[in-house]
Amino acid sequence: MNRMFQRLVNFSLAQVLLFGFVLSLVYYFVAFDSGSSYQIQIVTLEADIVKEEAHKKETDAALKEEARMKDAVGLLSQQYQEISRRLPTALSSIDLNRQIDAFARNSGASIKSRRPMNNLKQEIVEEVPIQITLEGSYSELAQFVYNVAQSEKVTAVRSFTIGPLDRSNQLRLDGVIVGYQLSADAPKDAVGKPAGARQ
Repeated sequence: MNRMFQRLVNFSLAQVLLFGFVLSLVYYFVAFDSGSSYQIQIVTLEADIVKEEAHKKETDAALKEEARMKDAVGLLSQQYQEISRRLPTALSSIDLNRQIDAFARNSGASIKSRRPMNNLKQEIVEEVPIQITLEGSYSELAQFVYNVAQSEKVTAVRSFTIGPLDRSNQLRLDGVIVGYQLSADAPKDAVGKPAGARQ
């Protein structure tokens, strides 16, 4: 190292300038970094951060959707359990006719005709419809409809019409009473019985 400095001391000004120029060129091409590589790395890292943030948002949204779906499934399960508890596993038109007789007796309406219709199967429940004709006062018919709607056995009146009878102050109700039972295709519990089966 001392020898190199001794040689430099003996150089002329032109030689020192030339040596400095050569040394600068070597440094520039070998070791000099203007920071452009760091700029490229920074841009790449920023792009990766943006992608990761977008991925995090998608993940958060997916987790929220999963939680919402779990809540919805839990609610549907509760509703199904309630339906299973209230609906019989087998409801014949004879059983439904007995209920209709009780509704009419409690309201004072008179049943003039009834005709069973074909059952309508759905995914969870099966409808057991009966077409009926009743006669009575407005209050009696209204009480009959109310009794049907309030039944614990889950029955409904649908597509009914009320009209006057000839030469009478009585009214006539034509409609369909629908009873519901669990469908044979309804989900089974662990022991293979429908969820609403009676013990």
